[in-house]
Amino acid sequence: MGIAERIRDSAVSSINKDLPALRELIEKRSDTQFWKASEEKQVEFLTKMLECDLELATELADALGWEQPLEDSPRLAAAALLAARQENGLADPDLVKKLNWTEWKLKPDLPKLQKRFEESGQLRTKFAELVGLRPGRLHLREVARQAIVHNANNGRRASTSMAA
Repeated sequence: MGIAERIRDSAVSSINKDLPALRELIEKRSDTQFWKASEEKQVEFLTKMLECDLELATELADALGWEQPLEDSPRLAAAALLAARQENGLADPDLVKKLNWTEWKLKPDLPKLQKRFEESGQLRTKFAELVGLRPGRLHLREVARQAIVHNANNGRRASTSMAA
């Protein structure tokens, strides 16, 4: 065995010995910094994390079954105007049908579309996702709070199986 192999084997052996200690340190740190923190601090931490990763925010919203709020209906109707001007249109045939999108693009009726969004949380949620507004920066704290409450009600370790 050459010197390079002995150095590698020694390093691997050392890492394997230190791994349990490192794992324990990480567990203790996460317990004190997050799991044992107040609900408000947990929400604040998770919100900041979601601000850095909007894809994760969408995945978390999906896992929680979070619906785009009713108050977003006017904003979604305005976003529909922008989407109607884009050449690629809506990618979801079911949504195109439910919104009567082809006809609406020719003769936009914002109050009518807003009413449709107000009537259906699923429609709001699906449209918001297609136009990149789900959950949206406005609602990251709400999604974070729902996740923290979910964890409190189902136990800390349930969160790891929630996404599985």
